[in-house]
Amino acid sequence: MVRCAAVLAVFVILLADTSTGKFHALGQELSGENVQDAPTAFQKEYYNAFLSVDIPKQREIIGKLRAFMERNESARIALSSNEISFLLEDLDRAISGSNEIQNRAKLQQQQVVEGTRQELLGNLPKALQHYRDSLTQATLLYGEDSFHAIAVRINIADAYYESGRNLDDAIAIYKEVQTSLETKELTSSDLYCQAITGLFGCYYEKEDRPNAIAFGRLVFETHQQRRSTDSNQFFNAASVLIRELNTAKKHQEAVQLAKQILDGPHPMTGLEAFYSLNIYQDYAVAQMRLGNGQGVSTAFDQALLLANQLPNYPDDSKLILLKQYQEFAENSHDKELSKILSSKIAEIERRHAQPRSRYTSSN
Repeated sequence: MVRCAAVLAVFVILLADTSTGKFHALGQELSGENVQDAPTAFQKEYYNAFLSVDIPKQREIIGKLRAFMERNESARIALSSNEISFLLEDLDRAISGSNEIQNRAKLQQQQVVEGTRQELLGNLPKALQHYRDSLTQATLLYGEDSFHAIAVRINIADAYYESGRNLDDAIAIYKEVQTSLETKELTSSDLYCQAITGLFGCYYEKEDRPNAIAFGRLVFETHQQRRSTDSNQFFNAASVLIRELNTAKKHQEAVQLAKQILDGPHPMTGLEAFYSLNIYQDYAVAQMRLGNGQGVSTAFDQALLLANQLPNYPDDSKLILLKQYQEFAENSHDKELSKILSSKIAEIERRHAQPRSRYTSSN
């Protein structure tokens, strides 16, 4: 399942998904050796400023983020420079406004925070009510196509999508956001990436394969444009897209996309390795279906290695992987490999065989 960006988009989307475990004071001049830690530091600071609804502090942090980007052009930050300017328009309007406007701006953000809390508690109706109230305030304060209004619309669509209900409503909202951002020429923005990822996910859940593949391709290309092909969001979407291409018998394209990823850095440890496992598996399957043996055995071996490393990787998924590998071994007339795989398959099947009751008749 493709998952959209997390809720609380207004601050979660701001920075790249990095986790070095180190944080630096924002006022500190960041040297070349710790530039990679900066996104996490900004994310933590902005997160705290958002939860406390401290809009001047948010403006200060985003201003420092823009200055940091100007000094470190190679650093990967989730927001583009145009998107930062788009956000600053809202923050500047709130800060320079009357006391009433400032209070309404705080209320708008408080509604997002409470909506997220209710969503995490599983109370979708209350969450949606808070998001809608927040959207009303954002529209009145900043305009219907403002950063905050668009971000909250994504929150609403995400809530529909994550709940598995109202997928058509989610699609309608995501498409509105997509059109608005294309009009503003913000197709390299994180907001845009969230919207099209949401559309990919919705069409995948609806089993509308042509639209799912079309938006999956767009997500893939957008991450390439944004230089965010090392993010979990990219690997998640790419792994689902490659599997969809195989299901649609578009094996050559599946091989090409998988090879692009596997030839570059990809996660081999931690829970994120699940994405690489799927890509290795589907690369091997696509090559098999095309009648190509090149790299198939290596890809299956890598997939099995990751399956054994990942905690709680389901046995039924491992069985599928082993049986696909066995099919390749048999087609390649590799009797020794086929025998080894048959043994592994039998071991899992025995483990899950229904135990025979001592009261069962032997007749």
